[in-house]
Amino acid sequence: MKNGIYGIEFSALDKQGSGTIVIQDNKLNGGDFGFTFVGYLDIQNDDLTGTIIVNRWLASADPLIPNLDSYTLKIHGQCNKEDNTFTAKGFIEEIEQEILIIKGKRIQDIYN
Repeated sequence: MKNGIYGIEFSALDKQGSGTIVIQDNKLNGGDFGFTFVGYLDIQNDDLTGTIIVNRWLASADPLIPNLDSYTLKIHGQCNKEDNTFTAKGFIEEIEQEILIIKGKRIQDIYN
């Protein structure tokens, strides 16, 4: 996947959310209105795996996953290098359950 800013949409159970992430040299940093996302990705051909640490920074933000303010998300999926998109499923390491679907699209270059 190309370095850049990606718009993401995610869903779990009956809730949905969106945010932005910056991917640079397989490192991931981003967030949404109440949570931060930091981690790394491993991309082999079109296969995507990674680990993302999610932390609540805004106490009034409604969590996507009930009763979890902080968790480690393990993801696996596919990326499409032609249209700079990806789709992944994730499971929360602390509860060992596949629960999230994440879709992303590259929306902007980043400055070096």
